[in-house]
Amino acid sequence: MATERANIIDLTRQRFHDDVFSLLSNKCNGQYAVMVLDRRAAKVMGATLSLTDIMDKYDIAMLESLTKRRQPIPDIPALYFVEPTLESIACIVADFSDEKRGPMYKAALLCFTRSIPPAGAALIKNCPALRMRVLCVVEVQLDYLPLETNVLSLDVPCPLSIYHLQGSNLQRRMDTLT
Repeated sequence: MATERANIIDLTRQRFHDDVFSLLSNKCNGQYAVMVLDRRAAKVMGATLSLTDIMDKYDIAMLESLTKRRQPIPDIPALYFVEPTLESIACIVADFSDEKRGPMYKAALLCFTRSIPPAGAALIKNCPALRMRVLCVVEVQLDYLPLETNVLSLDVPCPLSIYHLQGSNLQRRMDTLT
């Protein structure tokens, strides 16, 4: 009798459940939250989960784009699932550091698609208004696109260009892939 192997799509769905959405029940006691995504994270999540999956199975009230103008909802927490670029982290900091408007959300659960660079961690650390509202910071290592049951893509633009990089340019490129 042949054993059935788990496929990359099912494993990725399970990782989203275990590592991203479970934070809501663990940190927010099942309270509904806004989910805020940047373009890369939306692409990664959209490769395995549909909007219906997210809204029906998890305590997500709405999905928002990190880079678009959003209305403050200071009564509920936000689950950020973003790529750890300086641009994305600066947008999160801006959500909590506007003294005139106040914080955009009640609290922040920060889930990053991969490891946070030191400069990004410094941005978070240097914003007291954000730090006091952060419930958790997680690097989930979900920065790939499952294409088929046993095929995934790192979605690297011009992958052959890596062969022509040298020195610090090569190191910078490799750091973005890991």
